Amino acid sequence: MISTDKNGIIQQFNKEAEKLLGYEAKEVINIHTPEIFHLKSEIILKAEYLSKELNKKIQKGFEVFVEKTKLGLKNENEWTYISKKGEHIPVLLNITALKNKNDETYGYLGIAQDISQRKALESQSKLASMGEMIGNIAHQWRQPLSMISTIASGILVKNELNITDNVDVSSNMEKIISQTKYLSNTIDDFRNFIKENNDKERISLVNTIEKSLSIIKPSISNNHINLIVNLKDDIYIDGFENQLIQAFINILNNAKDALKEKTVDKDKLIFVETQFIKDELFLIIKDSAGGIKDDIIHKIFEPYFTTKHKSIGTGIGLSMAYQIIAEHHNATIEVFNSTYEYNDKTHTGAYFQITFKDACLI
Repeated sequence: MISTDKNGIIQQFNKEAEKLLGYEAKEVINIHTPEIFHLKSEIILKAEYLSKELNKKIQKGFEVFVEKTKLGLKNENEWTYISKKGEHIPVLLNITALKNKNDETYGYLGIAQDISQRKALESQSKLASMGEMIGNIAHQWRQPLSMISTIASGILVKNELNITDNVDVSSNMEKIISQTKYLSNTIDDFRNFIKENNDKERISLVNTIEKSLSIIKPSISNNHINLIVNLKDDIYIDGFENQLIQAFINILNNAKDALKEKTVDKDKLIFVETQFIKDELFLIIKDSAGGIKDDIIHKIFEPYFTTKHKSIGTGIGLSMAYQIIAEHHNATIEVFNSTYEYNDKTHTGAYFQITFKDACLI
């Protein structure tokens, strides 16, 4: 915890702050502002972002940290602290106003949480997803590249035989353009997925789910899994879109891996649906893989817990999904075993329910 006066001069610097940052309280109290612990590049970027978000000029100083608090807005963001030894420490920083009995602001309180371990887990999980996504892109590209090659070869042969038809060439060029646009879109999906964004933004939940599905669909299809999607209800939330995409991919990957061991193709099912009930939006992801054993179902969100072989399972996917959803998006995530009917057959599988509270339909 670090508190300041209205001008940003540090007034309180607790023991945990000393431990994390390596400064003694007497080195900073009544001397420095919290800027001393921050990357200048982050402050500059945050000032530019806030200026656009709030439609007013935000100065590249202490104002960057407290402007949202002044306006009565929630003010929680990821930052990089710099310790006295020069170590970079990722933190989640929440800033609130300190007020007197007359409701007048006399200072600010910053409470920071060290998220180094979470960031390490995110990095591992994202690397695993990136590897799979590269494989998905390679699969997605094979057919368009083959089509482009076939069209180009056909045009070349016809040109050599002097039987080129302008109408035919024009039609083939349109097909090539269409396929190259598709290839370009897959690159955009990948680029957006790896892009870092430390600021929450207003996002459509259904749009975010669809982006997740576009990334993982090829892998699901390759394993002869039937994906049934029913995104009938949508809401806007303030969140980290890439983190949510990561969380949804991790849950879908878990279902896919469980289904890979089944031998009857038509019984390999993954359902993704949204339901809005009494100011809550439920995102449901369920499968037909037989469910999770009762003696381990309570452990699946624990870091490094996995039932898979160590060559394919790290145990971080569902743990990361839990942290992203529960700790950063005002939502809950639960898992059950569910038995249900589909196409006149009974199926059993894992049932993930993600609940976004105080939601409003779009």
